[in-house]
Amino acid sequence: MSRRHLLHETTVAGNPLASTVIGTVSIQTLETGIAIIPIFISVIVSGEGLGAIYAQRGRLGRWLIFSFVAFCALYLLTLRATSRHLFPIHGDLTIGRYLDLTPPLLLMVVTNGFQEEFLFRGLFLRKYTSLFGPNFANLLQAVLFTVAHAGVTYTPNALIFLFLFVFPLGLFTGYLMRKTDSVLAPAVFHAGVDIPIYLAFLTFVT
Repeated sequence: MSRRHLLHETTVAGNPLASTVIGTVSIQTLETGIAIIPIFISVIVSGEGLGAIYAQRGRLGRWLIFSFVAFCALYLLTLRATSRHLFPIHGDLTIGRYLDLTPPLLLMVVTNGFQEEFLFRGLFLRKYTSLFGPNFANLLQAVLFTVAHAGVTYTPNALIFLFLFVFPLGLFTGYLMRKTDSVLAPAVFHAGVDIPIYLAFLTFVT
């Protein structure tokens, strides 16, 4: 299916947006705006400055490079994994179909990466650190991040997914956030980890 056709699919009655790729991308982008814009406004109004939520350049260097390399590696590994049916995808995933899905896929994982990093690490990590110290603060936000995903069914093995995937992701991105003092590296890494999840989701609307 060409990119042109991906953006002009027939909607499903009762589900006009989420039944198409363009609708799914639109919903994801809207959700990100709804989540992030009030955070920015509240921080600006409070006078704290955007650095309070890590919305700054920070100390990037090797950690940002690491995150971009991990993102690219996960993009390539996802194709390999899905060809071996390690993820629940709908239909056959050829290289052509993967490339066709890449633009909406990248948009969705990047917006979700920034959305969740601002919501969980940006809002809470610095405040928790001032109250509990860096190690417990990182643990606490990772627990909250994991609990927030408990109601989302990504896989039949939900508990394994939460404790072996979501919780370590929360810990590591929290570490990246504190290490770089910026949302950029953790958001890019988070986006890379989300690639197989969002790819599987997109295959069901194409």
